[in-house]
Amino acid sequence: MKTLLTFLLLLISQFLYATAQIPDILIYNGDTLLLHAVPLNSFPDRDKITPQNLFGSSGCTYTACWRGYVATWEVIDDKLYLNSIEMPAIQLL
Repeated sequence: MKTLLTFLLLLISQFLYATAQIPDILIYNGDTLLLHAVPLNSFPDRDKITPQNLFGSSGCTYTACWRGYVATWEVIDDKLYLNSIEMPAIQLL
């Protein structure tokens, strides 16, 4: 029974896909780029960066936005600056 269950889970798992996360935005030399890294994760007080603290709500309600925000960054004189933090709207194709 255990073998059958394992086989079925492996069979089903090949049809499941992870949701790509909405990237942050990086402005570098006038170009707007997508930033898939999360610089705020290295912030010492990152537990304070929550949708509740930022927006007064639970944040995004869809799987492409587990962080609950999208940040816009800019590189100026070789330094990284945080321009804004927003709760993205759902974009339907």
